[in-house]
Amino acid sequence: MLYTVRVSVHLSSAKEWTRWMRETHIPEVMATGCFEGATMAREPQPDSVDVETWVMVYRAKSAEDFELYQREHAAALQREHTQRYERVVHASRTLLPIFARFEDPTA
Repeated sequence: MLYTVRVSVHLSSAKEWTRWMRETHIPEVMATGCFEGATMAREPQPDSVDVETWVMVYRAKSAEDFELYQREHAAALQREHTQRYERVVHASRTLLPIFARFEDPTA
């Protein structure tokens, strides 16, 4: 399962938000044990001139692990994010079941 979180961040808070995500939030999400990895990427073309748009992609170990994350951890982690940044961010979330996975054959 791929769990994507797309966040548009007002430029006035982007640097602090990015630091908090890298140093605090994403490590807390990973510490739940429900995901085997995460990627943080910035969209090169923002939706507007006063925001940066970021996409976090978390790779759940299984559908059951994602359900555990939702049931046991998501509400508190999302609440913390909202309390800190509700006036300067807009977040949307998507869950994508993996159809096929391909690895680098030379690795």
